[in-house]
Amino acid sequence: MGNKKISKKIYENKLSASTFLLVWSRKKWDWVDLPEKKREIQEKGYTNCPWSCGNNKSISLGDKIFFIRLGKEPKGIFASGIVIKERYEKEHWDKKENRKIGYITVRINVLVDPHTESILPLIFLKSGKLGEMHWESQVSGVRILEDIADEVEKEFSKITKN
Repeated sequence: MGNKKISKKIYENKLSASTFLLVWSRKKWDWVDLPEKKREIQEKGYTNCPWSCGNNKSISLGDKIFFIRLGKEPKGIFASGIVIKERYEKEHWDKKENRKIGYITVRINVLVDPHTESILPLIFLKSGKLGEMHWESQVSGVRILEDIADEVEKEFSKITKN
């Protein structure tokens, strides 16, 4: 599918977009090019990143994505973007796993480095209305209910000034 068709489909889907949570655990995988990805966002306004979506087959073009860091402190929301490529299969990110898993490609437009910048902390996510969501999922691709996603977007934009 060409870029114009993808852009049109993403735009059409944004009106009814769902929001999903993708998980990053430094205990399982060290995101070594995170500073380069952040630099790319500063230069271009976005970076494209493939990410495992677990068993979820309902993530669509234009759906919103939040990334949460779990495993080691600091824990919390540190990035957001939209889906630009629907689910596809490729080799597991953990080379010890000898199997294919589902991936999506996300256009990340907001990324903070959890090692050096403030993130939306897990302890905050577990409080009040946001506490209705189970944030410590072990798999990516969990759907975030619309009212909770709206609140996360509002709070995350306060931290990132976006």
